[in-house]
Amino acid sequence: MAKARRSQNEKILTFLSKGKQLTVREARSRFGVQNLRARINELRDHGFRIYTNQKTVRGQKVTAYRLDNSDQELIRNDYYL
Repeated sequence: MAKARRSQNEKILTFLSKGKQLTVREARSRFGVQNLRARINELRDHGFRIYTNQKTVRGQKVTAYRLDNSDQELIRNDYYL
């Protein structure tokens, strides 16, 4: 039986659970996400605490998202939507 395809939200959660920050550009290139803000809002609606950080990359302000440390444990224990 073929392995089920993971949703964009699951891919984002897995990425964030590793303690990494995710930008719009990274989400688009890694996961094909066209509207990261919408995906992040969906995850927040499910109770995940995701923080928004502004950082400067090559002189431009970039928005990066990160998962709260306590939520990372839930993801590591295979909790998905």
